[in-house]
Amino acid sequence: MATSSPISEQVEKGVEKDGMAVDSSSDRAKLSAQAHSSTEPTEPLGRLGLYFSQFEQQLIKYNFEARGVQRVEPHETHAQTWEDYIQAFFMWVSVNLAAVNITLGMLAPTVYYLSFEDAALCATFGSLLGSLVVAYIATWGPVSGNRTMIFTRYTFGWWPSKLIVLLNLIVLLGYSMIDLVVAGQILSAVSSQGHLSVVVGIIVVAVIGWAITTFGISIYHMYMRYAWLPQVVAVSILYGVSASKFDLATPTAGDPRTRVGNRLSFFSLCFSAAITYAGGAADFFVYYPPSTPRLPLFFVSLLGLVFSFSFALIVGIGLASGVTIDSAYSAAYSTGQGNLLVEGFSSLHGFGKFLGVVIALGLIANTIYPTYSSGIDFQILGRTAQKVPRFIWNTFGVIIYTVCALAGRDHLSAIFTNFLALMGYWLAIWIAIILEEQIIFRRRTGYDWTVWNQQNKLPVGIAALIAFLVGWAGAILCMAQVWYIGPIAKQVGEYGADMGNYVGFSWAALVYPPLRWFELRKLGRLCNYKKYIKVSEVDPSAHPYDCCVLCFVSSLETPRSMDDSILEKSNALKRSWHQTHVKPWKLFLLGVVISIAIALGVGLALDLAATKGCDGIDPDNVDGYDNDNGLGLTQADAVGYVNFLADTAHARNLSVGLKNAGEIIPQVLGKIQSAVNEQCIQYGECDTWQRIVEAGKPEPLLSEDRPSSERTSERHVEEEDALLTGQHKPQESKYGWPFWREIGIFTWAVIATAAVIVLAVLYQHQQTSRPASSGGWGKNGKPTGKRNLIFMVSDGMGPTSLSLTRSFRQTESGLPIDDVLVLDQHLIGSSRTRSTSSMITDSAAGATAFSCGMKSYNHAISVLPDHSPCGTVLEAAKKAGYMTGLVVTTRITDATPACFAAHANQRSEEDLIAQQEIGEHPLGRVLDLMLGGGRCHFLPNNTDGSCRDDGKDVIAMAKENGFSYVDDRKSFDGLNFGSGVKLPLLGLFAKTDIPYEVDRRFMDDVYPSLDEMSRTALRALSDATEDSDQGFFLMIEGSRIDHAGHGNDPVAQVHEVLAYDKAFASVLDFLNKDTVEGILVGTSDHETGGLATARQLHDAYPVYRWYPDMLINSTHSAENLAYQLRDHLAKQGKGSREDLATYIREKLIEQGLGVYDATDDEINHLVDNSDPWPASYIFADIISRRAQVGWTTHGHSAVDVNIYASSPKHARPLIGNHENTEIGDFLRDYLDVDTEAVTKELKEQLATSSRFKNWLGKPVDDVTTRADMDHYQGDFKRSLECGCGAVH
Repeated sequence: MATSSPISEQVEKGVEKDGMAVDSSSDRAKLSAQAHSSTEPTEPLGRLGLYFSQFEQQLIKYNFEARGVQRVEPHETHAQTWEDYIQAFFMWVSVNLAAVNITLGMLAPTVYYLSFEDAALCATFGSLLGSLVVAYIATWGPVSGNRTMIFTRYTFGWWPSKLIVLLNLIVLLGYSMIDLVVAGQILSAVSSQGHLSVVVGIIVVAVIGWAITTFGISIYHMYMRYAWLPQVVAVSILYGVSASKFDLATPTAGDPRTRVGNRLSFFSLCFSAAITYAGGAADFFVYYPPSTPRLPLFFVSLLGLVFSFSFALIVGIGLASGVTIDSAYSAAYSTGQGNLLVEGFSSLHGFGKFLGVVIALGLIANTIYPTYSSGIDFQILGRTAQKVPRFIWNTFGVIIYTVCALAGRDHLSAIFTNFLALMGYWLAIWIAIILEEQIIFRRRTGYDWTVWNQQNKLPVGIAALIAFLVGWAGAILCMAQVWYIGPIAKQVGEYGADMGNYVGFSWAALVYPPLRWFELRKLGRLCNYKKYIKVSEVDPSAHPYDCCVLCFVSSLETPRSMDDSILEKSNALKRSWHQTHVKPWKLFLLGVVISIAIALGVGLALDLAATKGCDGIDPDNVDGYDNDNGLGLTQADAVGYVNFLADTAHARNLSVGLKNAGEIIPQVLGKIQSAVNEQCIQYGECDTWQRIVEAGKPEPLLSEDRPSSERTSERHVEEEDALLTGQHKPQESKYGWPFWREIGIFTWAVIATAAVIVLAVLYQHQQTSRPASSGGWGKNGKPTGKRNLIFMVSDGMGPTSLSLTRSFRQTESGLPIDDVLVLDQHLIGSSRTRSTSSMITDSAAGATAFSCGMKSYNHAISVLPDHSPCGTVLEAAKKAGYMTGLVVTTRITDATPACFAAHANQRSEEDLIAQQEIGEHPLGRVLDLMLGGGRCHFLPNNTDGSCRDDGKDVIAMAKENGFSYVDDRKSFDGLNFGSGVKLPLLGLFAKTDIPYEVDRRFMDDVYPSLDEMSRTALRALSDATEDSDQGFFLMIEGSRIDHAGHGNDPVAQVHEVLAYDKAFASVLDFLNKDTVEGILVGTSDHETGGLATARQLHDAYPVYRWYPDMLINSTHSAENLAYQLRDHLAKQGKGSREDLATYIREKLIEQGLGVYDATDDEINHLVDNSDPWPASYIFADIISRRAQVGWTTHGHSAVDVNIYASSPKHARPLIGNHENTEIGDFLRDYLDVDTEAVTKELKEQLATSSRFKNWLGKPVDDVTTRADMDHYQGDFKRSLECGCGAVH
């Protein structure tokens, strides 16, 4: 084809000249002459536009689609066949049966904690609801010939529609970004040891998708015709090989309200995933003929959408449900959803990796859909943008989403749950307005699709814009996202319920009808009112909605000027019509009815025959045309004329319309021409009337004399056929162009796939010698801005502690077996606990791993094996501007709290630790709040209740440093759960440790509980940071779980764990209600006691039982009973043996432990006190034997301990099994603080400051810190002296 100038090319496409369509041959000749006579290009893009056009013309030779946003005229469409419906079905299956929807389904079990059944139902019906909208919008492509976002102009007008287009561009490019990330993850996962990076995978898929999109709709449909097949095969195999690991039994987690909220939120997410295709659904059917029946196209589209969405979502749900029961699945998911998908194929080994590649490349189909539509949408943004070729905009879009994919490749889950659901809101609001515009306002008049690019003939759009904003307000109030939960959504469950789609839809539907009525009354422009004056001159009763003569007249060109008298008549006509035909309260009531009906799920109102225009008029009752009205139109004339216009004005089958009109048409047109001839001559529009009369003569649709329609391309027939149908004119050759094109496309696909595999292998070979990238959770994964971090330590609590407590609680309260602890619902991983000096850590070394992120020796308080201090996360947080706090139930100077705010060579330096905690510290005061026990280390040694070695009054020193001080229940109550706190605050409520919870409940007027202290600290720190740019860091420890383990006391153990679980729930409640971003992370420093919920009491084969009911009747801890025995002996003396035995049996064992079958030997052990074990150990052993609870030690064990989090998504780096130092790394990274800088400052102080020369306490010998203690030293031969419990 010869290259044409840009202007002549515009003439071929029917572009506008001075805002008017170029239709006449004379105008085209003039423009062509200007094009050839001008030395410089005259279009806005100048010479660059000329180059674009020339390049475009060359590409057309290779079946390149040059058409952009221009409307496809009826004669440009291809002939309809049954294959069109098959193509539509396969297109939707190819697009949606993709890995991106599989990974979307994975969110149901992992983020919303839904059961398989609940998730599958939500996915199926959520996608069905969204697919109804998409299928409905798709049917507008053949009818209008316009792209989807052009259709928006007929409701939102010229300028407001640009907002909708921008939002749709965000959806399209965002979806493409997600596609690339998923594809990159899969390709990386199938490569050996992940040496093919995600980056390379992203770029490969982006380039292939760009290539297909650039060549346009013909190649697109060709690709979609076959892309579904390998996906169906691969996903079917995935079902088969992974179904055995689907967790079909685990129920939905949470209380009833939370379950409802999570179900609704996931349902909304699936709805949003489907409805996002609505913004481009019509784009791919504009080449279907206008005569295409809408109902069949609707149903085949719906079938393809629902099948592909459900098929993909459910396999994703199944894979993710296996994360909780299969360690391999859990490990794969922790590194990305794409890796979990590949893990599903793991049993197939090499073939499984091949299938992974197939699924990854299947994302190309899902990518080219939004990429193609984005190129069209960019052109809709303005006339200048329209001049830029579509393939340039496509390239621009590919660059944008590829860069975004590279930047967000590690945060796919966050992108899904935040971006995807958010985009669904505006689409739900948009469809509400589109539906009401058609059903209420366009039901009789239909649309004039030829004015798509004429601003003055489109609605103003104010009504639609206001309704859109009102709908957004409703969506914001009812949305539930990770980063924001609306006030209405908060009322449902622990995490809220996402109702933004439905409320936004309803609110927009409620307000749009009255707003649109008002807009029409004041501004007009449903059809241009000025164009009805010609008819109103002869028929004053006529109005714009009377079908259909006025609709026909509205298509005539209006003179550029109009005198005031005619304009006044137009205004009078508008006022008269609105006063007699439509009342605003009726429209408002209609809007209410529609919005309520749809919001309740009655269904989408589909008026599939709406574009027929006036088909519903009763021939026996055509108002206003019964008599001769000046034009000589009879009722019969009007009926025939109505049928003719119904077929012509709405681009229906012209030949049918002519046939139906029959002989009436010439009569009607003749009467119209004679009656308005004078006005015609006055306004210079006689040529227009002549064309109308000529339209009554039957002629071929593509007659040579037929005038060009606006935006029509006049390229020769062969090129149009190649572009629009993918088929050239049939040739005599047996193997024509279609055959060789199919061969070429297939060959290209094979070569491209082989090239990808070869590139992957080469890249893998190059990377083999390099260490794999550690990846992980970097700075981009942290929340931005203000945040809070609550770190909870369950000292000494191992996995068996949870089993023991869970069964106790279920037995005590008569709960079902699936009613679990709050902790159970937030388990995300486990931690390895060894220290540098032993395989079994103590609390000091364990807490140092948390606070510094570094291993150290047992007994070390944030000091490393080289005796140097390490900066803690709490100290770094304080220096960064965070508020800080500690809450414990043991001594505030004990190992765990000390490791966050002090440094000492040995944990026994509690006097020194107390001084550092109140501000006698190289960094100054680093704590703002302390609540717990350990008052004795703060009192001078000459004071009753002191345990210090010196006479320092640390409480007085604290007050000098600004601390307010409380030390009893009354003063604690005065804090009013935090609202009455003055920071900094020091609260010491016990001489040493606060009593076990099982005993404290009887002394509630003396000691506050862990839950009460936690809630007080949270409120105090939250209020204190309300106006700050930084949040707070709070460490809460359930300290005495450890002590119960040391004492082998199952009664104390279960009550301590329950108290910790209650505090954990309170922190979750605080985070859910707080407006500041925050996270709760919980773990244990170690396990204590070697607890087992089993015990072999005899030499015979053991019985598989343990009895939690034996713990229910125990009223006190073994420690408390030992104190009672000690006090009794101190007051009464031993007395007679019989009296003491009776007191022990009846008062302590029966009333205290609830044991009524104590043996004489057990009583004698306590009476004689000849045992090497403390009395508390004997009491604990009595109840442990009855419950058949086993213990292996009075010390710690090396058992891995659990990790918990309020949000697995935000704590993703901790999912799976980790070293305890990785928890410290997470705390530091989440707060984004610099512990290394703190370490450097501490070391400088240690080296240069005389004041803090000995601030680490007494030095320790090398035996304590050395790392070679894990070898047998002949310990079995050593005497078994007690010494138990000296170090906890």
